[in-house]
Amino acid sequence: MKKKWLLIIVLIIIVLINPKTIGSVSQKLGKKSVKIQDKKSIEVSEKFNCVEYEDNIVYYDGKTLKSVDENGKEIFKINLNIKNLRLDSNKYIDVLDKDKNTIYSINKTGKVVFKKNVSNNGLMYVSLDNDSYVYAYKKENKDSINIYDFEGNLQKNLDLEGKLTDIEYTSQGIYVCDLKTEKDLESTITKYDYNGNLKDKKSIKDSIILDSIVQKDNIYLIEKNKINRVDYNLKVIDEFDVKNIKYYSNINSDGMYVIEENNNIKHISKKVEDISTSSNIEYIDGIVNMKDNFILYKDNKIINKKGEELKGFEKDIKSIMLINDSTLGVELDDKIQILKVK
Repeated sequence: MKKKWLLIIVLIIIVLINPKTIGSVSQKLGKKSVKIQDKKSIEVSEKFNCVEYEDNIVYYDGKTLKSVDENGKEIFKINLNIKNLRLDSNKYIDVLDKDKNTIYSINKTGKVVFKKNVSNNGLMYVSLDNDSYVYAYKKENKDSINIYDFEGNLQKNLDLEGKLTDIEYTSQGIYVCDLKTEKDLESTITKYDYNGNLKDKKSIKDSIILDSIVQKDNIYLIEKNKINRVDYNLKVIDEFDVKNIKYYSNINSDGMYVIEENNNIKHISKKVEDISTSSNIEYIDGIVNMKDNFILYKDNKIINKKGEELKGFEKDIKSIMLINDSTLGVELDDKIQILKVK
């Protein structure tokens, strides 16, 4: 009997000192409470565009493109006076002037590193890692993309079979998502090399790729009821079943969070894990992944999973950007509020 108890005690000790077990336990204990502190308030016009770029906030207020750091200190400002603008964050800060049909790429210090006049009816503009550039536009009845080299020379023109929905890039190529609806519903993600040569292709029937997100060596394909994690050659690594995604968070090394239509929250990493929340939370407008925790927002409040208010505002929250692991940029109607998370 004593030997049996000794064996049980030894087994328990082995389990307790197992590094994986310790890591798992400490990870769960690491879900610490979140405290939020005001850092800086930036007044903007009612119609403004805003993106995160290399841990800074870049915004356009209708006349001027400005960049500020996590403390709200100005890095640069450029007078653009563009009425119809699309602002994106890629290799560079990318600006598409839809009225004058001009594309700009601007680096971290505010220097214009690329500018070109392009065809009208612009849809999207993306700067790539090797200083190539992709411009998407409508051409007659088709969506089309041009690939330019660093000098602005046309490398390739590609006409898409469906309607363009997204463009992503990695060190290995350009990934173009399009959607066909004429006969059957079909989403496609196609990989091209930087010269525009077809390398790989993946089609998904009866579903829409809502978004494609690059994270380290993987690409996450977000659908309404499924998330595929694929490698750079579009081979499926993991497949996660979800139900009617309403919102999804940013992705980091710890995975991502999704909010389903019934407001269930799930954490997706190597598997799908249900996250318990307070029954007081009737609806949610969005979720932000803070690596070892997450925050929710609805109406004019940032809340935790218990429904407790962490921060309130006078006006409703439009969206929240994660600037870095400890800084948030909250977009309101007339200002950007920079917050520190502790």
